[in-house]
Amino acid sequence: MSKNALIKKQARLLLRGNWVPIIVGWVIVMLTYITLFYMQSLMLLVFDQIDSDGKIYNMLEPATILIVLASYLCMVFFSPLINGAIRLSANLVKNRQTYTNEMFYFFSKPKLYFKTILFNMIVVWFFLFISKLADAYGYASAFLSANLGDSDLPPENVLILLAALAVSIVVYVMAYFLLVHYQMIVYSIEPERGAFGCTFLLVPFVFKHFGKALSLFCGFIGWFSLCFFVVPAMYTVPYFITASANEVYWLLKKERQ
Repeated sequence: MSKNALIKKQARLLLRGNWVPIIVGWVIVMLTYITLFYMQSLMLLVFDQIDSDGKIYNMLEPATILIVLASYLCMVFFSPLINGAIRLSANLVKNRQTYTNEMFYFFSKPKLYFKTILFNMIVVWFFLFISKLADAYGYASAFLSANLGDSDLPPENVLILLAALAVSIVVYVMAYFLLVHYQMIVYSIEPERGAFGCTFLLVPFVFKHFGKALSLFCGFIGWFSLCFFVVPAMYTVPYFITASANEVYWLLKKERQ
């Protein structure tokens, strides 16, 4: 049995009897962010800032700026829920059981809460900066003044945009595994490391084990492809996060030996 197959098998065994709290945790995250998104759309509609297709008339309108800014601030303030959902898997790996109330662990103390927000902001901003900087599709779209959804695109432009999109997808995946994946999991396993300990100080660990994370992800590509139908995501995401937490937990133990 390969290492990845063993990690996935162990994750399935850990999840047996613990699916409910973990799925509930990710449903809470999903519903929270869907609610925030629709609240933003509703407020923009109330203040007549979007048309019937959901397009914003003018991003520079004061009302639009305030509503969008408020919605992003709410996303930041609720972001520790994501850390909590990952912590459910981290606890499962460490203790062989987990409980839904662990979802709110990072809200339990003011210092921990604000430390978690700082950590999330560092991770997200670095991810967005690097991925946007190397976004081939964005550059190609701007250069051609076209998008793949546009009608009457010349065939050569379609090919260029498709190739650029493929490159951008690879860039986003690589950026995720370099700047987000290990950072979020290590912080949920060992929050005492702090925001900087799980970002800048974690760089050697990330580069050393980057290939392992990518290899494990490749074993889940089939499952992730099914997430197009939404419902399978409720199985795939907890399964992948638990398998990843299991791998990271043992890598951390090995590092300390």
